[in-house]
Amino acid sequence: MATNPLRKVPPGPGRKKKRDKSFEYNLWIGSTACVVLVGCAIALFAPSADLVEALVNDPSLVAHVNRNAQGWKAAESPFFQDWSLGDVRRLSGVKVSNAGVLAECTLPDVTVPRSFDARERWPHCFSGVYDMGNCSSSWAIAAVSSMTDRLCIAQNERLELSVQQLLSCDQKFGKGCNGGALDMVWNYMKEEGLVSSTCFPYKADALPCSFQCNEEPKRLSSACRLSTAEQIRREIFINGPVVAPIVLWNDFLIYRSGIYQETRTATPLVESEREQQLHAVKIIGWGVDSVKSFQKEYWIIENSFGKDWGESGYAKIELNGKILLPELAFAGTPMNSKVAFFNTSETDGRNKQA
Repeated sequence: MATNPLRKVPPGPGRKKKRDKSFEYNLWIGSTACVVLVGCAIALFAPSADLVEALVNDPSLVAHVNRNAQGWKAAESPFFQDWSLGDVRRLSGVKVSNAGVLAECTLPDVTVPRSFDARERWPHCFSGVYDMGNCSSSWAIAAVSSMTDRLCIAQNERLELSVQQLLSCDQKFGKGCNGGALDMVWNYMKEEGLVSSTCFPYKADALPCSFQCNEEPKRLSSACRLSTAEQIRREIFINGPVVAPIVLWNDFLIYRSGIYQETRTATPLVESEREQQLHAVKIIGWGVDSVKSFQKEYWIIENSFGKDWGESGYAKIELNGKILLPELAFAGTPMNSKVAFFNTSETDGRNKQA
């Protein structure tokens, strides 16, 4: 009897066994790959409990940095006394919402020196650094402080403008002690202007927008963005300090001196949304130095961790490092009208430190 050519012939016992083993092997490989990918994602986006609970001033971290860092030294920071890395999240909330909104700065073609420090060119315009306290106010401090400096440079007189006013009154683009947008902070200063810090002193707290003084607010004329190191140098050289965000790294918090560059084992801090934690600083100059026979270029920044952090509140950070985001730098130009000079006074809380 002839065999029907359309009938499916069942596989023999040997073939069936081989196919089952192949299926099981592929299933095991797929499952293992999924577990590995999930594990990598967790490790990447969710910092370990040990890291979150670790103290900022961990003596073993300080010793590790001082053994391995090239060109800079670490030390325990009074600002972060008894803080864990998890506590540093309270300083989060600094953002750049849409850098394309601001026009790019237009600068003349000038030759800048190899090294420059705004404190040396305009010494009367720099009187100390801020201690931001337990308030994510770096966005406001950097912006207002740069406007204060630039107003002084333009008019040869120093009037300390109110950071607290920006924290308390800018409800549109700022979130008080919960951060603010670096590219949008300039709008309030253009529209409303700022009174002096004598009128509304810094308290490192979300105070009501209420102050009484007989002062004409000082307004911003315009703001623009910078996106290259050369643009930043020219802008600072001609008009004074600019503002930029940095990525916070765990070893940067214990920076003491030298030219900072994150160590190989350093970890970038993340916010609760798993985004890198940003912090605003003021860039006041640049330079170049020799580190182990290599020429290393750096930025000079003014921070807001108080005068006992870093080099009296300032730091040098490597020009080509991973910490500064120069493509997101901003500059504001104050209206150049003659203003009366007001002396700042001591206030309670953690304020500006000379």
